[in-house]
Amino acid sequence: MGDNPPMESIVRDCGSSGRTFKSSLIFAASVPSQNIRDKAREVLAWEDIEDDEETKKRVDKGQLNLLKRNVKNS
Repeated sequence: MGDNPPMESIVRDCGSSGRTFKSSLIFAASVPSQNIRDKAREVLAWEDIEDDEETKKRVDKGQLNLLKRNVKNS
């Protein structure tokens, strides 16, 4: 990478050679891993509730609608 700052080198070079199509570059960054774990835990919890027929028998129609919406959104 030489003396170039890391981002400048990424934009200009492809490994040890220059980039051919300098106008075509895509950056992707993930969200912090804790957020992913929280969302995975959330969707699993909603799915567990959805699969529990005994729980679903004890809740009213509004709560069932909320459950469906939360499963879909998660």
